[in-house]
Amino acid sequence: MLFVPSNQITEGMCVAEDVTDLHGRMLIAKGQRLGPSHLQRLHKFGIQSLFIDQNQGARPAAKGKSSLRSQCETVLGAVIKGFAGEAAPQEYPDPGAVRAAADALVTSLVKAGKAIVILSGRTAEDEYQSQHAVNVAALAVALGIDMRLPRLTLIEIGSAMLLHDVGLMLLPRGLSQRSAPPSTMDVRHLKAHTVLGYDYVLKAGALSPDAADLVINHHERMDGSGYPRGMRGSQLTTAVRIAAVAEAFESLISTRCGIEAVLPDAALSWMLCSPHLFDRNIVCALGYRIALYPDGAAVRLTTGETGIVAGTLPTASRRPIVLIYTDSNGNDLPQPMIVDLTRETDRGVARSAPTLEQLKRTREAGAPSSHIDPILAGVG
Repeated sequence: MLFVPSNQITEGMCVAEDVTDLHGRMLIAKGQRLGPSHLQRLHKFGIQSLFIDQNQGARPAAKGKSSLRSQCETVLGAVIKGFAGEAAPQEYPDPGAVRAAADALVTSLVKAGKAIVILSGRTAEDEYQSQHAVNVAALAVALGIDMRLPRLTLIEIGSAMLLHDVGLMLLPRGLSQRSAPPSTMDVRHLKAHTVLGYDYVLKAGALSPDAADLVINHHERMDGSGYPRGMRGSQLTTAVRIAAVAEAFESLISTRCGIEAVLPDAALSWMLCSPHLFDRNIVCALGYRIALYPDGAAVRLTTGETGIVAGTLPTASRRPIVLIYTDSNGNDLPQPMIVDLTRETDRGVARSAPTLEQLKRTREAGAPSSHIDPILAGVG
């Protein structure tokens, strides 16, 4: 499904979602192909954009991974198999392959400019480690670009972040693969992964000393409350600060170690309110690099209307496209209404939740839709 502005719409395109006017009256039904009369109707009612089915009504093919993501995951796959006993224990990741994957990641993100970084969702529990690593690497490199770091430094950051959690694989599987949040003792054991990972990548010769430092330091915090060294302030290089922000954010929006995920806007808000933990300039840059409201999230607008996020334009991280289901009085609309917040500047997102039902419950209770435990936030 593509979101297409009216000036790019042509005859023959297949409509992916019902098109209605402001009163919820049907203008064009889902599945119809646009003809001259439809284009006239769009112009008459001032419809500025709509969703188009790029498959022209046919069943879409399964979406494959990009070659870049596959390249990164191949590097990680060799490591994971080794720890799972599927390869010789002495087999280590190829340093050349790690650096080549990081170099390709840097090239891709430099070409993309300031576009939003699309994070991969989870498809299976056993894919968490590799997908988390690639997501963190992509975010960290993008933030490094925004901080105008040299290309060689960006490659070091990308390489380190691809292997930053390798130490978790050296811990008992029950610690990271669990259904309930970890206990105080479990948290203490999980924190050992930074030192274990550091020792591993140095022994393997997989990373340069500078990149290996990011593996051990990616949980350090500005006020010295991080681990394992308790470094603070000026002791933290820009690369370490970037690694800390990218890793913390991606962990917060993921379900890991039995800890429930929160939505991106809640994670970003918490990090912005924690300047004692994270470099605020880097967190602010992060806010423009990710879609704050993921597809499928429920949102309540400043007008009181509620709906589901249908997409985010590459240059508008904070103003998604929303399918409105209820009006400002809470009444259901006959048909969902498409609202593009990049055009509807009198509207904004006031609150979000995973589902409309949860959004309704938290509003009635006057409670926040997300809760972040500061101790568990540093786990992962």
